[in-house]
Parts: sequence; C-alpha cells; structure tokens
Amino acid sequence: MEIFHYEFMQRAILAGLLVGLICPAVGLFIALRRMSMIADALAHVCLSGVAAG
Repeated sequence: MEIFHYEFMQRAILAGLLVGLICPAVGLFIALRRMSMIADALAHVCLSGVAAG
C-alpha cells in the first residue's frame, strides 16, 4: 500500500473510479435511447484509451 503515498497515484485511482462509474451510465443511456452506433463508437474509443494508458 506504499504506492498510495504518492499524490499522483491517489488522483489516478480517483479518476479511474470516476470513469468506471460514469462510462456505464452513459453507455446505458445511449443504449436505451437506441443510439447503438454511438454506443459502439464510444466502446471503441474507450478501448483505445485503455490501450494507450
């Protein structure tokens, strides 16, 4: 748990948690509005962001 003594790691974990909570909500909203092509594009953008990270 020594890694959490660094401030940038605390911010990284917080950002990851926020993205992990917000992205499914946005994806569900898009799917329910029947905008599946936008949801597909969002999934591909998120995948490239994870790969770059």
